Amino acid sequence: MPFTPAHAAAALPLLRTPLPASALVIGTLTPDLPYYTPAGTSWDTHSPLSLVTTDLALGLVAWAVWHSVLAPAAVAASPAGLRARSSGGAATGLRRRLASPSLVAWTLLALVVGAATHVGWDELTHPGRWGTAHLAVLREPVGPLEGYRWAQYGSGLLGLVVLALWALRWWRRTPPAPLRTTTGHGPTRSALLRSPSVVVLLALFAVAAVAGCTAAALAPDLRAAAFAGATVGGGAAASVALVGALVWRVGGLRAR
Repeated sequence: MPFTPAHAAAALPLLRTPLPASALVIGTLTPDLPYYTPAGTSWDTHSPLSLVTTDLALGLVAWAVWHSVLAPAAVAASPAGLRARSSGGAATGLRRRLASPSLVAWTLLALVVGAATHVGWDELTHPGRWGTAHLAVLREPVGPLEGYRWAQYGSGLLGLVVLALWALRWWRRTPPAPLRTTTGHGPTRSALLRSPSVVVLLALFAVAAVAGCTAAALAPDLRAAAFAGATVGGGAAASVALVGALVWRVGGLRAR
């Protein structure tokens, strides 16, 4: 499959629409989320029906977790330059984003649209899909690989490059806002970085890296190793990040 984060590039042309950006981006990633969990490929997340069932449900949960738990902690722990450019948006929480039925409707639509870009992209980069069934160039070998694999790897790399260029442009065009001493959601960044829990989190991230490397080492070939390393390691890292954000959140509530 194309590297999952690269799918977020499909959301960039839609950022000027009324569709909420965070829901769009999360939607573009949602069909692959089960790969990063023990569920693996057992869930149907890449069909037209799944767009309004499994993908929508998974996307809504991921969106809620992002805005209620992960985003505030990520903003608080970010370097000052990044925090000054993003604290006004990512860490606003769920209440403001669910303030009216229209906002809820736009969010649900954005999750579906984002997932649709993912499923459509995969139709051109996987065997047994529309692309290989209708386009000979995708099913025929081109050098050492079939056309669809070139499309997988090439589009994944292109997506990452586009995201990097967009991030650089965003950084240059977004003026930093004055920083507050606290985010209102938990301890300050300096307190967070001084906390002994940081050592624990670093150790847990190391465990996640080991998990990914171990899964890759047990794979039968290089392609399977890349997939296993990315999904097992990525899933473990995401779990660590979620636990760390929850600990940070609880610490902030106790400090009030």
